[in-house]
Amino acid sequence: MDSKNHDSKGYIWQSFDNPTDTMLPGLMLGWDKNLRMNRYLTSWKSANDPSPGNFTFRFDQIEFPELVIRQGTNITFRSGIWDGIRFNSDDWLSFMGITAFKPQLSVNSTVAVYWDEPGDRLSRYVMKDDGLLQRYIWDNKNFKWTLMHEARKDFCDNYGACGVNGICNMKDIPAYCNCLKGFTPHSPEDWDSFNWSGGCIRRTPLNCTQVDRFQKLSWVKLPMLLQFWTNESMNLEECKVECLKNCSCTAYANSALNEGPHGCLLWFGDLTDIRKLINEEGVQLDLYLRLAASEIGMQGFCFNMACNVYLHNISILVRKSKTKFRTLYLAFF
Repeated sequence: MDSKNHDSKGYIWQSFDNPTDTMLPGLMLGWDKNLRMNRYLTSWKSANDPSPGNFTFRFDQIEFPELVIRQGTNITFRSGIWDGIRFNSDDWLSFMGITAFKPQLSVNSTVAVYWDEPGDRLSRYVMKDDGLLQRYIWDNKNFKWTLMHEARKDFCDNYGACGVNGICNMKDIPAYCNCLKGFTPHSPEDWDSFNWSGGCIRRTPLNCTQVDRFQKLSWVKLPMLLQFWTNESMNLEECKVECLKNCSCTAYANSALNEGPHGCLLWFGDLTDIRKLINEEGVQLDLYLRLAASEIGMQGFCFNMACNVYLHNISILVRKSKTKFRTLYLAFF
């Protein structure tokens, strides 16, 4: 096996172009338009059955590549979009300073490939049959593989853990899910039972004019690109103006960080799979959430599920007896 021979005319078949569940140094994951090739990992059916299983690890999105784990056709995890420097998530940051391997990524109009350059120890990625993606490094002292990293490492790594228009934060124990500012639980009863799958709905409708305002969210994994629009030449202010032109636009951000923040990325409709990043180092893309102007003026925004539910209960009391509970209601806002 020659891992350095990348001349496709020099061989008929090579194993590195047809990976199974394991990624070794030198193996490339991703798509290449010129070679008409898409390389990805596929789990075993079970720990004892090497036939193809239900989980895959591959690149998704051509314009803004990100690595995703799928169970069949359903996404269970995503890395966050490539911002020109790294993936918009904690996972890429966790590799910084590691000497066992050197993660590399090449993204342009024809290729989006990820690979590991060999480091000072052996390493491997494995797509497990239970849907976990695990990174192992070889322990030269104890002669065994040691688990170093795991995708879907916590609750917030699960795709859409808090439903639409929700945000997940592992520091908010035990209620990891909150509604974005300006939103309220779709079903407060479900949220009170720690069932966040129903997500959140907007509390105050947008005005759909220049009167609408934006809330800045820093150190978050940007929402999934389900309905979006992009322009590489716009700056952030132009991006804001473009968003306000369309009533369906719900958020905007710069589209890239390489050579400084630039470009425009707009989201339309509900926002899915936002999480608060654990690691707040370096530079990240900020998300600007569109809200009714009245929501921006509210003070004391709730940061946990208990507060959201409490506000819901108080609002019911306000409607029943405005005189008695009005002051208490406004105090929490």
